[in-house]
Amino acid sequence: MCRRLFRKCAEDAITNKERKTLNLLGIIGGLGPMATAYFMEQIIGMTDVPCDQEHIPMIIYNCPYIPDRTRHILGLSKDDPSVPMLEAGKKLVGDGVDEIAIPCITASYYHATLNQQLPIPVLNGIRETAEYLEEQK
Repeated sequence: MCRRLFRKCAEDAITNKERKTLNLLGIIGGLGPMATAYFMEQIIGMTDVPCDQEHIPMIIYNCPYIPDRTRHILGLSKDDPSVPMLEAGKKLVGDGVDEIAIPCITASYYHATLNQQLPIPVLNGIRETAEYLEEQK
């Protein structure tokens, strides 16, 4: 996962502390449980705040049961992972999150579907990575 996406989430915490409110980040996780743990660790590590209370609040919906994305993309499985990912996203929306991240890069294949059907932004790890690389030229 690109450092830019970690940093964007961390910067949201810093930017919004002036308003005395923090964005609530929803994470559709478990599509690689360790990727989710690493993602959260990176966000916390890159958030430059003076105390624990100023870190960005997160709700992680850990969904390891979501069907294999690669098998579906390659046509080796009819189990569409976007269906349970959308269900998880709706639950996060119901919990009041302001935006959603999905640490699994392969899940970016379903970004357009999720972004169209959820009323809040779904961050796109591949787009964030491409923009970061472009900025580094």
